Amino acid sequence: MASTFSNQAYEFFKLKGILYQTSHVGTPQQNVVVEREHDHLIKATKALIFQSHLPLKYLGECLLTSTHLINKFLSSLCIVLHRLSTSFWTPSSYKHLKPFANLCYVSTKKKR
Repeated sequence: MASTFSNQAYEFFKLKGILYQTSHVGTPQQNVVVEREHDHLIKATKALIFQSHLPLKYLGECLLTSTHLINKFLSSLCIVLHRLSTSFWTPSSYKHLKPFANLCYVSTKKKR
């Protein structure tokens, strides 16, 4: 029965133009992007909890907050896509954000 479902799913993907690929078990080389994003999320969470001097029982809330902030702020890819087609993109609102007792420094260095 599992092979029938797999064949049906594969045919559905093919019909819809979806490229179906699987990854090999135990090959972290295929997960570089995911690992990089996970590392970024963990570092942002640690920074929030460290700078706010909150107890570790609030680690979950810090993780949710850092996830929300990372998803909310524009990435360089979003900026490029915005420049390509402005009709499909609307700027995000940041009015709902409140201070999280996080120390912040502004960098004046320009990228080379």
